[in-house]
Amino acid sequence: LDLLNDVLDMSKIESGKFEMIYEPFSLLTAMEEVTHIITLRCRERGIQLVTNMEDIPGVDVMGDKLRLKQVLINLLGNAVKFTSEGGKIEFSIAVSQETPEDLSASFAVSDSGIGMTDAQVSKLFVAFEQADSNIAVRFGGTGLGLAISQNLVSKMGGVITVQSELGKGSTFAFTLPLEKSKEPLKSQLPQSGPPIPDLTGKRLLIVEDVEINRVILKDLLNETHAQIDEAEDGKHAADLFTSSPEGHYDLIFMDVQMPNMDGYQATQCIRALPRLDAKTVPILAMTANAYREDIEQAMEAGMNGHLAKPIDIDAVMQALTENIGQVSG
Repeated sequence: LDLLNDVLDMSKIESGKFEMIYEPFSLLTAMEEVTHIITLRCRERGIQLVTNMEDIPGVDVMGDKLRLKQVLINLLGNAVKFTSEGGKIEFSIAVSQETPEDLSASFAVSDSGIGMTDAQVSKLFVAFEQADSNIAVRFGGTGLGLAISQNLVSKMGGVITVQSELGKGSTFAFTLPLEKSKEPLKSQLPQSGPPIPDLTGKRLLIVEDVEINRVILKDLLNETHAQIDEAEDGKHAADLFTSSPEGHYDLIFMDVQMPNMDGYQATQCIRALPRLDAKTVPILAMTANAYREDIEQAMEAGMNGHLAKPIDIDAVMQALTENIGQVSG
């Protein structure tokens, strides 16, 4: 799937059909979301992650948030891949040349990993090329990630630069000009969040292959008073639904990428069952891939909505209220 997604992205770029989105987003929030994803990967590998975001102003900027995150996750993911246990990764964002209308944001990812020679660096941004022929065997990868990232950064008005020394690590950096949004900063507006729906007597099914993610979502849903069942993959979810009485489940949270049977297949299996609730039960996709293509694919599979990871509690409560809930009080 990673290979196919990379090839599709590269094909769109090379054919000139790749479209960037230009909309307001919080730069600080986007960086926190990226950090959350990479923190988990570093923790699994025993790698120290140091972040520096002190200079990020609390303003909304205009641009393609998802594609910026894609670039940074690729650079940070590579840093994790090529850094051994006990190593260190630094992720920093600095803002310069700020005016009332715009700013320049500089992003840097440094690691204490295997590093590269000048000859290896020269191949980095060529599609399907890797630093050397042993990289794919030792570490995996498609050889497309950095080529795509360089193209995306170029479309956003920047260039990725590399400094590396064999055996001592690498630093990838780029600077982007970002226009400030003229709309009021959402985080500065009075907000109390959506009300918590009262789901007493309702039953939810959480389908997620990572146990800690199920635990977190269950904890977030405690105040709704709903009864909650769990499934660790799509097949388990389809089996649970098939064996349950009609009308047993009021809503399903469906992860997309899972072993045995993914969320799209599980949704299609449920929708195909010869019972009325199979056609009407709300199914909400949960995935870190929140591009328009992913949302469209979820809808085509028969899902009713889409929640991006990391899960936002306000978005969850809003989705529950819209689909099945009655506001308490």
